[in-house]
Amino acid sequence: MYLTKRSHHAVTVMLDVMLHGQNEAFVRLSDIAQRHPISVSYLELLFTFLVKASLVKGERGPRGGYKLGRSPDEILVAEIIRTVDRKMNLEQCANHDCQHSLCISNGLWESLEAEIESYLSNVTLADLAIKKI
Repeated sequence: MYLTKRSHHAVTVMLDVMLHGQNEAFVRLSDIAQRHPISVSYLELLFTFLVKASLVKGERGPRGGYKLGRSPDEILVAEIIRTVDRKMNLEQCANHDCQHSLCISNGLWESLEAEIESYLSNVTLADLAIKKI
C-alpha cells in the first residue's frame, strides 16, 4: 500500500466519523471540512471510495451524512489505506532497467513493505481512538 496524503486524510476522516457519529448519528462532509483542512470536493472523492468498500454508509437529505459501516474495532487502518490508494511497491527501483532478481537491496524493500502491511493490519480505528498506538 502507498502511504500518501490521501491515505492520511482517509484515516483522519474515518476517525472523525467515528468520534462525531456517536449514537448512530450521521456526520456531514461540511462539518468534517470545518474540523480539518480538507475541501468538501476532496472529501466527496474520498467518501466515494469508502462507501464502495462499505467502510461507511451514506444517507442523503437534510439529516444525512455518513456513519461507519462497521464497528470501529472491525475496521483496520490497512483496509482504509488500501481502499483509497494503490498497493505499495517499495521494491520498485528508481532505475527502470533494474532486474529485481539481481538487485542487492530488493530484499530490504520487500521486508519493509511486509512489516508496514503487517503493522497496519493489526491497528483498528478503535485502537486509534483509545490511543493504544
